[in-house]
Amino acid sequence: MGITNVMNTGKSGLFANRASLATTGHNIANVNTEGYSRQRVEQVASAPHPAGAINVGTGVHAVNIHRINDEYLTMQIANEMKNLGQYEEKDMAMAQTGNIFNEINDSGVNKLMANFFNEFRKLGNEPESEAMRVTVRESADQLIGDFHRISTSIRDVQKNVDVRIEANVRQVNELVQRVAHLNEDIKRLELKAGETGDLRDSRDNCIKKLSTIIDISVASNEKGELTIGIANGVGPLVSGSQFNVMSVQKMKGDGEAGTPEGALQIRVENFASPDITHKLVNGRLGGLVESRDSIIGKMMKRVDELAFVFSQKVNEIHRQGYNMNNGTGTDFFKELDSVEGAAAAMSLSAAVRDDANNIATALGPDSPGDNRLVQQIARLQHMRVMSGGRSTFDDHFNATVADLATINAKNKSVLDHQGHIVSQLEKFREAVAGVSLDEETTNLVQFQHAFDACAKVIKVADEMLESVLRMRG
Repeated sequence: MGITNVMNTGKSGLFANRASLATTGHNIANVNTEGYSRQRVEQVASAPHPAGAINVGTGVHAVNIHRINDEYLTMQIANEMKNLGQYEEKDMAMAQTGNIFNEINDSGVNKLMANFFNEFRKLGNEPESEAMRVTVRESADQLIGDFHRISTSIRDVQKNVDVRIEANVRQVNELVQRVAHLNEDIKRLELKAGETGDLRDSRDNCIKKLSTIIDISVASNEKGELTIGIANGVGPLVSGSQFNVMSVQKMKGDGEAGTPEGALQIRVENFASPDITHKLVNGRLGGLVESRDSIIGKMMKRVDELAFVFSQKVNEIHRQGYNMNNGTGTDFFKELDSVEGAAAAMSLSAAVRDDANNIATALGPDSPGDNRLVQQIARLQHMRVMSGGRSTFDDHFNATVADLATINAKNKSVLDHQGHIVSQLEKFREAVAGVSLDEETTNLVQFQHAFDACAKVIKVADEMLESVLRMRG
């Protein structure tokens, strides 16, 4: 317990402060590492040994390296990230859809419908004019072309959403595999030594990214392993070192749900109910599915309804009339089989497309100057024939555009608010767990001085031992 104890005490200080210096350097090196939590060496005094009537200290031990982290704050960030991811995807999808309905240079559906009826009114002034009939047919072609443009553009946005769904599913699979491997590594390493802060940080970072994509629930066991399930009890994605993967496949369209033909279905084959597409509520995947089906799909359905009723009502009147060839019972537009897909299928009837003189104007035969049928068709513009007799064609289309704008504005407001929430939580986490270069530099100097002092203790003990040996000599 004499000089040897002094030397061992200095030696223990060297080891403990060396570990603290290494950990401080590790913190500084990871100052810009995403999700990194700063670490601290836990030093405790060694058990004292009795020396006569007193107990003499025996130095210090570095018992563990702890990461400074607030588990509740980490999970709170993950919980808010799912909402942020959902609103971000909806914002992108609705911005693309909104551009489709922006009526530029007086060429939108509303303007083209008004032009169609106006051309019919002009035809009423010259019911015998073949040139005016050609102009009416041309205005109808322009309107049909814009219905086709809207339908194609909306389908393109939905396809783009499916591309993003597939990309996010791949990312989910990469992350769940990573978490499962980290679960195994953490369990194995922590059985041999203390807490593996770096691996736990990596796992927390994976969970944060996973939460942005899909709404998950997280639970841990005494071994430090995490079990990750899809929220609402759909099923587990990770359990210890085991994991399930997602896949996508094309499915049949559902007009009522707004799901287009060939849209991607999200599946987990090992679940009791493999199809989880519409069970995903939050996160990027939830936002994408909602945008594709409930929002964009609803817009497409309303445009189809407009195209279907418009062509149907014009045909109902047009069939009653007589054309320049004294024929009757002719459709103006090709008869549509169903509301679903009407905007894409809308076209002129073969009779009108091939001969503009087949456009009817009269209510009686052999009446070239009769414009009564033209007037009936023109009056359709202001009749309440949409939504069960509650709105005109214009009202229906304007309500469709207004609904999209309202949803988009509300989503932008919530997205902005959610972004502030996540930003504040990230700042709180950084204050608790982030690396401060000023603080670490101070620690570096402190531990260096302690290390130098412990080396001096050993040197003094060595000199004391040399003095004793000389006395014996």
